[in-house]
Amino acid sequence: MYDYDINGYDSDLVGENNCKTMYQCFTTMLDKGLRFGGGIGDVTEPIHYNDETEYYTLKLFHDATFHVLVKIILLNVLFGQIIDTFAQLRDIKSKEDDDRENKCFICNYERL
Repeated sequence: MYDYDINGYDSDLVGENNCKTMYQCFTTMLDKGLRFGGGIGDVTEPIHYNDETEYYTLKLFHDATFHVLVKIILLNVLFGQIIDTFAQLRDIKSKEDDDRENKCFICNYERL
């Protein structure tokens, strides 16, 4: 993952390697992969099918796996948790409203 936009106009040293350590690779992959529409494939070096067929297939599998695992499954789990929490809050509020309208505040008897 080489970023050519760094120092593009400032010096002769154009670009920066974003993968010097495993931690840096991981954070760059999550950062760039979640922000761009094509996932991690937008950040990694483009590989042409005719030049290196095996490497192209491996890169395609890697990019598709990132897209399926992170963007589809994990984000939907996160959004499901958020939606479920709001549904629980709505249920609690409706029970409180029902209690307020149909029970006596002092003696806690049901309204007739």
